[in-house]
Amino acid sequence: MEEAVVAVAEENPATGPLTTAGTGSSLWRTTLWLVLLGISCWILLKTAFAIVQLWQDYWWLASGLAVLAAVTLLCLLRLIFVEWRARKRLDEVQIRQQQFARARQTEDMQLYNNQLAAIGRQLDELYPQQMADFKQAQQQRETVAARMQLAENTWLAQLDQQAEKLIKQEAIGVGAAVALVPHPVLDALVVLWRSQRLVRQLGQLYGLQPTGLSSWALLKTALFNTMLVGALDTASELFAEQAGYSMMETAVGKGAVQGVVIGQRMRRLGMQAQQLCRPWQKMAEKE
Repeated sequence: MEEAVVAVAEENPATGPLTTAGTGSSLWRTTLWLVLLGISCWILLKTAFAIVQLWQDYWWLASGLAVLAAVTLLCLLRLIFVEWRARKRLDEVQIRQQQFARARQTEDMQLYNNQLAAIGRQLDELYPQQMADFKQAQQQRETVAARMQLAENTWLAQLDQQAEKLIKQEAIGVGAAVALVPHPVLDALVVLWRSQRLVRQLGQLYGLQPTGLSSWALLKTALFNTMLVGALDTASELFAEQAGYSMMETAVGKGAVQGVVIGQRMRRLGMQAQQLCRPWQKMAEKE
């Protein structure tokens, strides 16, 4: 099961912005897109020629197929647009976190207001009362740091509590599933499915509105970050697994130990995903 899950470690919220995976284009990615584009064009051409040929013999059947093909194409284009827009929102998250950190360091109130307005549109729809109370209360705060700390202590604290509850539930559920299902392949499928589900729920909680493909992209970034910050704990977790196996040689005992370890890793993965979805990195001090 170790091959199916990336080892992760406790994050340090006081550190700087999280590192994200490189987004540079590669030859493999370019080739894959060209292959997909070629296949798509070929399918569209074959469909068009088939409809034209069918029109000459059975125009009523061809007209129905033409309408079906047009509707399918429109749905596909809409899906591509929705996924592109969701991915764009995810790409803006890290930039927004950096802008908030810069506004706090330089006391740039205009920059802070601009970034808050960018996320406020989604949050106002999800949490109208909390955001209205916050916007009214923050007028009494004269500095950017004080306003951000006010958010940490009010609506953002509530979102963090809900996120931590989700992470805990998923960690317990995945750990129990791994302990009960002894097959490594099934364990891997369960972990991947529940990880993607957790990341998507966290994104929706913080107003990112991730879609199917964009949530997988967010999961990939979270896995990359947990791999970086969790390298030091890999040896200790492996030692704990081996120690547990030596004490409990039965299949049930091994499954229980593995379930505990995987549940802990799931929790840490969720904490990294939470940091990626927050408007800014967690602030250490409290007002």
